[in-house]
Amino acid sequence: MLLNASDDNGELMSDKQIRDEVITIFTAGHETTANLLTWTLYLLARHPDVLAKLRQELDTLLHGKIPTAEDLQQFVYTRAVLNESMRLRPPVGIMMRKIIKDTEINGYSLKQGRLAMFSIYNIHHHPDFWQQPERFDPERFLSDENRRFSFMPFGTGERVCIGNHFALLESQLLLSMIAQHFDLQLLDTDEAEIEMAVTLKPKGGVPAKLVVRSRHH
Repeated sequence: MLLNASDDNGELMSDKQIRDEVITIFTAGHETTANLLTWTLYLLARHPDVLAKLRQELDTLLHGKIPTAEDLQQFVYTRAVLNESMRLRPPVGIMMRKIIKDTEINGYSLKQGRLAMFSIYNIHHHPDFWQQPERFDPERFLSDENRRFSFMPFGTGERVCIGNHFALLESQLLLSMIAQHFDLQLLDTDEAEIEMAVTLKPKGGVPAKLVVRSRHH
């Protein structure tokens, strides 16, 4: 797709542009999704009731097979689980934006050309927007409430993450395959500590034992 992509004048991208695009996909699209899946599997291991409900959806729809694009459309609860995981442990915890013109918000002056940082993590844990914000509860994503500015794992506005659809597709696919076939047994019962650079990851990883799921329903 990248090799064939052309602009309005029919111009193709240079080799350097294509290389830069590919590097972006590898760097921006790898660690974030890996962290999302790590946190999701960790949270599911700590919440067996949610895992059971997720498996009920997967077993009913898939019967152990690899999901198709059509199957993914029907993964309502699976998507809710991933969304709740991204709310509780957003793969990117903070974001920056360059201020394009002098602005004032709540008496604070924001100067043109400077950087504004905002915490996605804090927004996702704010009691004004979320009931019992520290609780892992995918059910909250089964309503059609508009959460445009309270839930922004991929940012929002015209500079929203360009890879959001790909990331969700990839995550649903991987989570459905892993949850169908494996049980994750955490080797550490303590709560995983958060380490935040730009991405949010569990400090020291999540030591776990993978066990082939004994029976398919």
